Amino acid sequence: QQVKKFRCKIAQRTAELVQSEAKLNSIFEHSPVGIFHYNKQGILLKTNRHFEDIIGAKKDGLIGFNMLENIKNKSLSTAMKSSLKGQISTFEGEYISISHRKKSYLEVDLVPLYSSTGEIDGGVGVCDDITLQQQNTSNLQKLSRVVECSLDGIMITNTKGVIEYVNPRFTQITGYSSKESVGEKANFLRSRETRNAT
Repeated sequence: QQVKKFRCKIAQRTAELVQSEAKLNSIFEHSPVGIFHYNKQGILLKTNRHFEDIIGAKKDGLIGFNMLENIKNKSLSTAMKSSLKGQISTFEGEYISISHRKKSYLEVDLVPLYSSTGEIDGGVGVCDDITLQQQNTSNLQKLSRVVECSLDGIMITNTKGVIEYVNPRFTQITGYSSKESVGEKANFLRSRETRNAT
């Protein structure tokens, strides 16, 4: 009877573990960020769907791939090596897939993974494709340079008419510096002698 109870407990515990592992696998697989697990040699052991989409490769081609030996980006390789030495490391930059089919801008966090004995057993990476944000930032920087170098005086206000920015040409035309203009209402430029109606 005790053996029966013991077997029943083992079966129940096994069912709970299987259910728990299934939940974890589901979370891992359907995460909105790319996740990958690698061993001490930098060989990929597990990847999720989002990571495959980011890299532009299928799971079959990724599992068993040695990242440390094949990745051309030195900064990413250095970040991985740091994680395998027990440090939390990050990488942000351009990544070109080994197949050269996909070029993207990635943000990657790499953390060491420890075994039950406390030794480093590999690492886990969490990555996101921030190519679109990077392009938007680059476009904003270009636009900013155009505004700065414009031959026209440019003033930007908020919806209440308070000045938030003036370019150098505005300062040349009006004589008011950025320090004197920002924070003022746009109507501070009007002459004291001009009637309100005008």
